[in-house]
Parts: sequence; C-alpha cells; structure tokens
Amino acid sequence: MKKIIVLLVFVLFIVFIPKTDAARIVCSSSNMSKMRSKAYKVTANYEFVNENGDRYFLIRITNVESGIEVRVDGHIFKDDTGKGQVFEFKKYSNELTSVQIEMYAGYGQACVGELLYTKKLDLPKYNFYSEKPECIEYEEFALCNKWYQGNIRDDYEFKTKLQEYIDSLNPKEDKEEIEDNKSFFQKIIDFYVDHIVYTGLITVAVLGVLVYFIVKKLINKKNRVKIDFKG
Repeated sequence: MKKIIVLLVFVLFIVFIPKTDAARIVCSSSNMSKMRSKAYKVTANYEFVNENGDRYFLIRITNVESGIEVRVDGHIFKDDTGKGQVFEFKKYSNELTSVQIEMYAGYGQACVGELLYTKKLDLPKYNFYSEKPECIEYEEFALCNKWYQGNIRDDYEFKTKLQEYIDSLNPKEDKEEIEDNKSFFQKIIDFYVDHIVYTGLITVAVLGVLVYFIVKKLINKKNRVKIDFKG
C-alpha cells in the first residue's frame, strides 16, 4: 500500500511540476557540459556603418545552435530552424564600450534558463575629427585616424596638433641647409626683403644724397661754363 501511495505521489509530481523545473532536475553535469559546448561556438563581430551621417556598429551574432538562447543588449536570439541564422542589430555609441553577450539554455532543454557562457565584444570609439577636410591631405596624421582612441578636447587642439605635425614634415635642419646653400647675393636680397622697412629708408636716403650731389655738381659745372664764356 505504501509503495502504491509513493508511486502515485511521484506520478502527480511529474504531471503537475512546471516543465522548466523538471528540466532543471535533469540538469546533470553531463548535460551542462553539452549545452556549454554549444554556447562556446556562438560568435560575434561588428561592422562600422556610416550612412549619410548616421553612424553605428552593426553587431552580428552567428553559430547559434538549436537549444541556445542568446541575450545581448536587450535582444533575445534563438535559432529554431537549424539553418544557421545570422542575427543582427544596431549599436550606437560615441565612446569606447563593450557589449556583453550571454548564452542560456533554451526552453525545453536540459538546464533551461541556466547561464552557460558569457563573452564580451569590445567596440572602439569612432573619431569624428577624421572627417575633417584637412585629413584628406594629411591622412597619415594620427588624429585623422578614424579609430584614434585618444581624447581631442576641441578644434583648437586638433588644429594645433596638426600644425605641429606639418612642421615636423619640414625639419629645422633642412631649412638651415637650404639657407647655407644660398649664394652671397641671394642672402643679401633676402636680408633686404626681410628688413624692407629699414633697408627701404636707407635706400631712399642714399639715393637722396646721391641726387643732391649730382644736381649740385651739374649746377657748379654750369656756373663755371658761364664764367668762362664771359671772359
């Protein structure tokens, strides 16, 4: 009689117990290991998309096997077709960030609802300054790299750093070498042009003195001619 009562209680327990709890009961270490081996296969990657100023990361989740439920950034993905679906969603971010991807045992599976594995997908910070017109000519400049991860405070800092970079392309030593290779006459001309305010005044003064003496000499010569003619 006792055996019949125990058997009846067991049958009622199996019939009325929620399926999820029943699945947890059969969540042996062997079943957990099998489910985790599936979860490890899930892969995630991203692609940066810039569509007319709409910038975002397109996250792709692949290799989701039957029985695995993927939860990421408020989304839940599961492949019940067995055809190897690719799941995608957009992620907007202006800072260096990461996306946490959690794999659970799906409904109807051993260990249902149990967290099997967690992986992290790091997303770089997009550098908006890489879209500056100056970066077309100086694309090798570090701050023009669209994945530059440093901090650029403002336009002033960007332009200051850019000018320093441009100056570095023409070292002072090269300028001094060019200067040494100039002829003596070229150096005089350069000096004259560089100090045009002072050299111009001196030039005017010298020409004025020369004109004065030439005119004076001509006048004296003319007077002497007149005297000789009278005599």
